Amino acid sequence: GYLVAPFAVRTGIAKAQANGLAAVGANNTWYSGMYAHYLEMATRAGLVAMAAGSSAPRVAPHGATEGRFGTNPIAFAFPSDDQPIIFDAGTSVMMIAELVLAERLGRPLPPGMAFDAAGAATEDPVAALAGAVRVWGGHKGSGIALVVQLLGMMVGGGALPADYRDCGFFFLAIDPGLFGDAADFRRRVSDYAAAVRTARPEEPGRPVRMPFDRSAEARARIEAAGWFEVDDAIVARLAAAAGEPVPAGV
Repeated sequence: GYLVAPFAVRTGIAKAQANGLAAVGANNTWYSGMYAHYLEMATRAGLVAMAAGSSAPRVAPHGATEGRFGTNPIAFAFPSDDQPIIFDAGTSVMMIAELVLAERLGRPLPPGMAFDAAGAATEDPVAALAGAVRVWGGHKGSGIALVVQLLGMMVGGGALPADYRDCGFFFLAIDPGLFGDAADFRRRVSDYAAAVRTARPEEPGRPVRMPFDRSAEARARIEAAGWFEVDDAIVARLAAAAGEPVPAGV
């Protein structure tokens, strides 16, 4: 996935720049990380973009306790005169990567997140990996998860993909210049984002954020500091995978 998704996105960007509109599909692929990373590439090229990806059935539909959906992320992105607006979300209450991390760190899951293989509620990440996690957003989130699964099938992914294979990745890129002045659109996106951020907050001192604000702020903070914190257990696993000694202090 980390090889396929960048290739698909670069291909879509080039085609959209040449023709105004491009759709790219990939199948028999797997986990490709945060879609915001790829959609930011599209916004830097001045494009509006969307991505969706299906995966193995580890997420229970609303009202069920057995997996039929993948975590099925869907993302949208819009260029602006400053920071792009990027909405990127999985359609499950937690991503499988979060579940695997909890298992590796020996931490329980929050209550109400997952089911074991028999359909009973569980906070054990090992049991949850053998069962299913809840879909996000009740029946509405379940509907979005279904749509993403169907988009994955459209590009050749399996209806119920096996682990680590047969997933679908769909990417759409649009030149906003097809519909009007692209520079004017970017300006209006920036103006609208400012209007949203200045909406009266429900909690004083906690201003409204646009999607991607937190990620952009974290990246700027980490780049300025030159480091970021990682759990000792993860550092040790990375060192073992690289065949290197565990760094001092871990």
